[in-house]
Amino acid sequence: MKDGKAIGKKLLFPPLWLIIILTVFSAVALVAVFVKGWETHPVAYVIYAFPAGSLCKEKSHWKTASG
Repeated sequence: MKDGKAIGKKLLFPPLWLIIILTVFSAVALVAVFVKGWETHPVAYVIYAFPAGSLCKEKSHWKTASG
């Protein structure tokens, strides 16, 4: 059970370096999709999901005033 929880946590909260790589990849891929006019290509829908997944999910990187 603990191994499954650790794996799930790593998938949901990737390290910062991976978030940065995915953000750069998604930016380049989105530019390519829109420049080439591939907005309705099936691969474009996968690329559309990357920006949402590469948003900073690691809560320890965010400093909040409340705590």
